This record gives sequence, structure tokens and C-alpha cells, in this order.
Amino acid sequence: MIRAALAAAIALALAGGPAAAQQVLPSPGPQGNEICLKPGEETPEIYGPTDIGATAGNQRMSVAVNPEGTLSVMRWPSPSYWEQLRYTTIDRDLPMLGLDPNEGAFSGLFVRLRDGSERMLWLRELELRQRYASEDSDTVVTRFRERSLRLLLEIDDVVPRNGDVLVRRHVMRLGRGSPVRSARLVAFANLNPTASKRALLPTEDWCEEIGGSDRVRYDAGTDSLVWEIAEIDQSTGIPRSVAVAIGASRQSDGHQAGADGYSGHHSAGGGPQSAYDDAADGTLSGSGSFGPGEADSALSVPIGRKPVNVVFAAAEDAARATSLLGFWRGRDARRAVRAKRRSYLRWMRDAPLPRRAPRALVRLAKRSLVSLRQAIDERAGRAGDKVAIVASIATQSPYGQDWIRDGAFFNEALDVIGHGSLVERHNAFYAEVQKKIEEGAPPGTAATTCQSPTPDGNWFMTNYADGPDAGLFTWEIDEAAFGLWAFWRHYEHDPDRAYLESVYSALRRTAEFLVAFRDPATGLMPPYACEDDNPPREGQPTMHAAGPVLLAMRSAAEAASVLGREADAARYRARADELAAAIDRTYDAGGGAWTSDFGDGGWALWPVRVKTDYGDPRMRAQAALAWERVAPAFLAPDGPRKRGQYEVKALHGLARWHKAVGDATMAANVKRGLRWIAEEQVAWQETGIMGEAWYVRDGEVISVVSQPHVWEQVLVYLAAIDAYGRSRYRAGRPDRLLRPARTRRAP
Repeated sequence: MIRAALAAAIALALAGGPAAAQQVLPSPGPQGNEICLKPGEETPEIYGPTDIGATAGNQRMSVAVNPEGTLSVMRWPSPSYWEQLRYTTIDRDLPMLGLDPNEGAFSGLFVRLRDGSERMLWLRELELRQRYASEDSDTVVTRFRERSLRLLLEIDDVVPRNGDVLVRRHVMRLGRGSPVRSARLVAFANLNPTASKRALLPTEDWCEEIGGSDRVRYDAGTDSLVWEIAEIDQSTGIPRSVAVAIGASRQSDGHQAGADGYSGHHSAGGGPQSAYDDAADGTLSGSGSFGPGEADSALSVPIGRKPVNVVFAAAEDAARATSLLGFWRGRDARRAVRAKRRSYLRWMRDAPLPRRAPRALVRLAKRSLVSLRQAIDERAGRAGDKVAIVASIATQSPYGQDWIRDGAFFNEALDVIGHGSLVERHNAFYAEVQKKIEEGAPPGTAATTCQSPTPDGNWFMTNYADGPDAGLFTWEIDEAAFGLWAFWRHYEHDPDRAYLESVYSALRRTAEFLVAFRDPATGLMPPYACEDDNPPREGQPTMHAAGPVLLAMRSAAEAASVLGREADAARYRARADELAAAIDRTYDAGGGAWTSDFGDGGWALWPVRVKTDYGDPRMRAQAALAWERVAPAFLAPDGPRKRGQYEVKALHGLARWHKAVGDATMAANVKRGLRWIAEEQVAWQETGIMGEAWYVRDGEVISVVSQPHVWEQVLVYLAAIDAYGRSRYRAGRPDRLLRPARTRRAP
């Protein structure tokens, strides 16, 4: 999903593809960020670093906090769209990853000391520690310390379950003998409200947002800064609007709606001073509005013993946003935190956890389920009654779409943890966005490139949660196969005939395409199929395509048989038999194994299961080769391999295989790999979220690209419960938040 998307973007933008993808990409900005991605990047971070330390959300409002406590993502009204912050990183080797100093939203303290001096402290520059308040929820706790002032300040970020708001609770403590006499909290925000997204190329609300359309004003009646935009959503043609209101739980004593002096695009006429620069002396100038143009903003409020909430409220218009702000600004954030944790515990109560697994792996399993829930839009599709699940809430890389390949495994996890109704709604979304061609069109014959019109019964590479196509390729062979399997696999978990009848039409469309999409000479598929977000490769398709198609044809035969469609079942079964024989003839990675694809060899074991008998010699050979290919990764950072991705796909297949055959050596190997993931790959951030890939940097394994990457985390969860066995869900420690000072410790 990393390199291929880059190649496809360049191909579409330069060589001509779907019309919407041929738009001119933005020219280099002041930081030299050329076209949203970096073709020469030597690490997996080709879109720039994903600057996320932790995430919180309620499946409508989704936010990310970077490791320094700065808001780096704010999506609303869906985890799929739209990004409301100005925030674009450039390179991990640059100061602040190449960010301008006023990107994102962050807090500062202006303090007066006993000796009469004054200091402005941006919290991101202080010593800090970040964690989740509970392993069973998503409240983010970032604690800042300034030892010379004996000052401690904690920000607790919570997105309440029942409100489209982010509440940032600030609690300050002063130690005995602190020189601080008084303090003022400065809440800075550089938003870039967006109400549009582009079909086919999902970059409009991220790296193309410099356009001078921002508007921000101070509303004295509600003591808030209000950002607004109204535009046509390019992907749907529907007028949409967004308003974000920012206010505090105490009356402000200063505000500034300023021109962003760092973007280089704020306006030809200048405008009021940047709010970031204006805050340097601790006193905001009071500019009441700015726009259109690139803008930034700040509010200041006194802070002492009592916590101060800074609230971001999002709605369709300013009236509703300020009303929502008024409801939440004075509420005790701790109640929202406790209610949020109870909500997650209810949602995960039937979820098994890996039995007697290392503590780090159990925490990662829980975090995987939390990340999965954050990624679900339960109001998806054209009617808003379906479910979409995005690959990540991250904007950079732009993975806020539903890949059906990933989604098939999300369904597996949801079925395992007892949320079959969500799976049915997710599959209903897939049935809705499936491409349907008029009856009589020859199936499988019109698809000749990755940008051909999407064939009947196929899917676009990705979809936004409200339905429009969002990816770069018009279809992929392995996604078609996994989409069909997703329809059938839920029936295996919950054999409800009525459900199967409801999806059979969509399942059959895909099956008919896969029957027709064959190479008569080899019995495989034609060589021009796109697979795994990669353009067609030289010669025959890989096992990454052939294996899932075999799985799909077997699944289609089973579904047809259950419903008494014997003619369909016979046709699909014959194609599956032909394909299985062709796989055996064609693929030979040595020693009897079929495939040596790095990290992917486990798919031949599960879910494809090329041989239904796990004890078959070729299955044993495939298991041995899959482990051989991934084992060097688990020696990092000291071993020979310095980067990798998706090793857990092999571990998942190996876990299923060893459970079936009782191979103790392989069981130990799989557990070793899972421990490495939990204790090395995710250990660089205390919050324990995973990216899509990893590499060794300064002698440390760092997990990168769109963390939390939901597919990677879900695969870890599934592999862990298969490798260790299942135990019932046990709640961890309750939320740990800093209590307000009760003594004369705060001014």
C-alpha cells in the first residue's frame, strides 16, 4: 500500500488517467514539498512522516495528538473525511519534521515570576511524557514539566462518545517554592476548514489546502473563535459546510484572529499579525476577524488551581457549533472520560484476549480493538445506514478510505469479538459501492489496465465512507477476491440464510467475473491484473493474486450450494479445481512451497489454504518458507534486516497452521515474532500504536506510516489469539488523570 500508491499517483498525474486525477498538483511551497509525496524518499515515509503519538475519536470527530502534545489531525464529520487542521510534515531529519512553527493546535503558558520577569512557554518545548489514561479507552494524557519553575501541566484529550467535540482539559500544579506568581493559558489553533474531497485522488484536504479561503472571527457573545467554510464537495457535487468553534471553560482575557505569516499564502494585503507571533509577549492584540486568507488564531485565559477546558466543537454551521461549545465547555471532562471508557468496555466485553501472553502483547491487542472502533463510520453509504471502516484516521499518509482487502480482515475481527451486525452493515456498504454493469455485458473482458473502467462485480481501489471512489486504481484482482470472501466468511461465523440471500447477488457478480477472467493457456488469470496496490507485473500474476482468487471461487461454490444454486456451485467449483491445479503446476518457490513473497507467504496457509489438508507436504513446506522469510526481521535492530512491513501477515497464517497441526517449534516461532512486534516495533512510543511499516533509525526500531494502521493492528490481534489461545476480556486499570490542586500550590 506504500510504494504502489506513489507509482500510481505519478502515473495518473503525468501519464493521463481518470479525469479527476489529472488535475495539476500544487507547486512547491516555501518548505519545498513538491506534490504531496517524495519519489526519492529512501524510507517508507514517502508522504512525509506520520506525526501521530496517540488518537481519540467517536467515529465522527477523529483527532490525533503528536508525541509533543500538538494536535496533528482533526477529521470531521467522519474518520474518512474532512481534515480541519493545517498540518503537513516534510522530513524526519528536519527540525519539527519540516513543519512551520504555527501548524496544528497546541497550548502555551505565559507566566509571571516572583522577581517580576515574564516567560512564554510553549508546552511542546518542555520535558514531557505521553500515554493513554487507560488501556481500555482512548483518552490521551500528555504531561509537561518545567523543572526550573517546579511546574507541571497535564493535558487530557477526550472526544466524548455523544458529542462532536474535542475537550482538552488542562490541569496545572506548582511545587513548593515555585517562582511562578500567575499564569495565563494560551490556546493556539491553525485550522484549515474543509468541506470537500476529491474523488480518485485523496489529497485535497491535506497537502493542497493552501488556497487562501480560511475565515476566522471572534464571537464576543459566545467568547469563542469561529472558523467557517462553505463549498461544493468535489466527490459528490453537493454543497457542504463546516464550522469549528473554539472556546474555554473560563472567560478569555485575550484573543487574536491573525494572518498566517508562515504559509506564504495568507493574502496579498498582509492582514493582522499572526496569532502565533502575537502570543510571544503573552498579550493578544484583539484582532476580531480575518479572511479570506490563510489564518491562525489564539485565545488566552487565566489558569490556576482549577482545570481549564479548551473545547473544539464542529458542526455544519456556526450557530450549531457555538451551541455545542456552550454545552461542553463547562462540563467536568472527567465524567466524559469515565463514560468513554465504559463505552469501550461494553463494546469489547465479548472480545477474547491472548491467553497468558506477555503484558505488552495484551495491551497491543486491546489497542488494536480500540483503533478498529475509531476507524468505523457507522453512518456510511448513500443512505447513511451502513458501515465503512477506514485504513487509518491519519491524513498523512492519506489512508482515510475503506480498502475492501483490509476490510475483509476487519470483518473477521468484528465477528470474533461478537459484532456480527456491524459486519453485515459493512458488507452492505460493499454491496452498495460494487460496480454494476448492465445485464448482458461480457464479464471480465473489458478490464485491460489498472485504469480501465471498473469491471462488473469489482470495486474501486478504495471508497470514502459516503461512497465515492477514492483510490488511484479502478480495480484490483485481489480486492475482488477478498470482497467475495468477505461476503461468505461472515456466513461461516453466523449461518443466517437470510443474510446470505441478501448479499448473494453481489457475491455472484464477482464470482462470474472471476470465472471469466482467466488465461486459457495457463488456467490462471491474465497477466494484466493489478494486485496489492501494484500495477501489472511482467508475466503471470503472483500468488498474491492467484491465491485469493482460489479462496474466492471456493467461497462462491459453498455459498451457491447453501442456497441451492447448483448450476452456479458447479461452475464455481470447476473453476476452483482448475485454478488449484494451475497453482500447483505454476508456482514453485523451492522445497515444495508455492510462494516466497516477503511477508505474504502466510496467506497460502490462511485464509487461502491452498491445500485443505494442513498436513499436506506442500503446506508444511510453505510454512517453513514463510517463517524463513520473516524471521530475520525479528532480530532488528541488531540483525541484518533494517526495514520491513506486514510480517504479521505471515505470522497470522503460521499461527493458524501450527494450531491445526500442533507444531510446537512453529508455535514458539510465531510467539517470538509477536513479542518482537509488541516489545520492539511499537516500543518507541509509549502509547503502543503501530504503523504499516518499520525501519531502524538511530539504532531503534520505529513503526511508521499512518499509525495507527488498523489492518496491521487487527492482524496482530488475530494472530495473537490464534497463537496463545483465548481468554475472556479483563479490564485494565481505570483512567489515571491528574487531580486539581487542593492547596496553595497553584496561583
